[in-house]
Amino acid sequence: MDPVYKTRVLLVVSLIAFVLLIIPVFALIVGLSFFPRLGTSSFSFWSFINLPTTWALIENTLEFSIVSAAITTVLATSYAWIVARTNVPGKRFLELLPILGLTIPILFKAFSWTFMLNANSGIINSVLKQVLGPLAPVININTMAGLTFVQSFTNVPIVYLITLAAMKSLDPALEEASRISGRGILRTFRSVTVPLVRPAVFSAFLLAIIGGVGAFEFPFILGVPGGVHTLSTEVYYYAQQRVPPAYGSAGYLSVLYAIITIICVTFYLSATRRAFKFQVVTGKSLSARPQNLGSFRYLALLLCFTILFFEFILPFSGLVLMSATTIYGSSLATVKVNLPTFYLAALKIPLLFNSLRTTLLFGLIAAVLATLVGALLSYAALRGRTKGSRLAEYISAIPLAFPGVVYGVALFWTFLLLPGVNVLYGTIWPLVISLVFIRLPFATRIISGNLVQVSNELEDASQVAGAGFARTFGRILMPLAKDGLFNSFVYTLVDSMRELGGVVILATAATPTFTTLLLQYYNERSSQIGAVAASSVIFTGIITLLLVAAAVVRHYWGRTNRP
Repeated sequence: MDPVYKTRVLLVVSLIAFVLLIIPVFALIVGLSFFPRLGTSSFSFWSFINLPTTWALIENTLEFSIVSAAITTVLATSYAWIVARTNVPGKRFLELLPILGLTIPILFKAFSWTFMLNANSGIINSVLKQVLGPLAPVININTMAGLTFVQSFTNVPIVYLITLAAMKSLDPALEEASRISGRGILRTFRSVTVPLVRPAVFSAFLLAIIGGVGAFEFPFILGVPGGVHTLSTEVYYYAQQRVPPAYGSAGYLSVLYAIITIICVTFYLSATRRAFKFQVVTGKSLSARPQNLGSFRYLALLLCFTILFFEFILPFSGLVLMSATTIYGSSLATVKVNLPTFYLAALKIPLLFNSLRTTLLFGLIAAVLATLVGALLSYAALRGRTKGSRLAEYISAIPLAFPGVVYGVALFWTFLLLPGVNVLYGTIWPLVISLVFIRLPFATRIISGNLVQVSNELEDASQVAGAGFARTFGRILMPLAKDGLFNSFVYTLVDSMRELGGVVILATAATPTFTTLLLQYYNERSSQIGAVAASSVIFTGIITLLLVAAAVVRHYWGRTNRP
């Protein structure tokens, strides 16, 4: 295919994606503009921005998101390097484990952290008081430090998935050359490995910041009781809790989301504009020898399990305790074990199995579509030979400017206002569309973090040999980026199944999702938190089985693709 024609085709694909993305945003603006009496604020955008409370919200949000993103990036990059580039024991087992953190809905993680580390009644604080007495330290999760801590470990899976694919694509000869020249393992990691994966790491860091800016569950469940408010909790307050609702103020806060996101994406594009500096996958065969850590490999193993402990093991253990016990006071003596009770109650929740079936179905469809569109947009951004090709990167980042609940509302207005498409409301397709575009930025960056390291010479050689664009894309580029494609599919599937904000407005009685069903059940029967926890444990087990199945498929897929 002629390069100019190929670039035009990719630009057309990007523009189609842009139109589909921008229609819901336009519908939201039209809806709020033509129906102001549904709720609005009494002051202008600029007066709202200049309020001291607004600046306090911005400061809290940035502190929460940037600090947690920095910690996450260090933890996830170190973990990815250990499992991809070293001889740590059990690396095949360790490689899959960080994804387990995605199996628990963040809403229920927040409940679990409250159960364990509430200053007054947390189970861990109760243990410390009984063991150490009055001098025992009180760990209060309802603080900015507590929020930052839990968010840091919650974001580990997505940052890990982005950096892992890049780590696996590195030529080990570069690290071997560094060690031969006299550099140690840590110095090689700092001076060779990190610079080569810098685009993927920086991209993951920015996504972690954006994830912190849009985070709702932790700030709402953990932060608000402690007096820590962020932009996301204030959007919810103005749109849902204030009487009457102030949709104008909620809209102003959404604009702040957009501004912060655009700045982050601009930094990302600037950092990856000279992506050819980081192309390390060429036509030369690669050695697969890992770096020998010696006796330090057990220290690396301990670091990995420490990360896994706070990312998955501890919050999941909290859910298990919530589902198996009842606490009648702040003392451990009041704990009563009633293991089967809450699980039997969970199985009797109306529409539970129907919601699981619906959640699995729209998760699979969204994962396939998001990975396919993400691959095309990544290729358009990295391989386009015109200035307009960089537009694909901005297009894929548009959903980042809107929290999931905001984009869900935008789609609601789209199906309400556009004739001919309102018949789809009440089906599974609004949920699928919402999830595809909410997860598209993450799918694009997971794939591009791998694709950015594949040299153009492989593609050019294929086309010189007579292969067309479709054959080159499918037979050359995609196999080399298969780790990114697989990680994108797994992440999108799991994160779609646990999504709340993007589907809470669109889910109906005919299409209940697991998270919306449990949220509604908890709101109606708050005393049944044990049944909610038991349902979440069951849900985590189901997704764990899916991940095990995915690992088996990946193992045999890799074997069939070996020469």
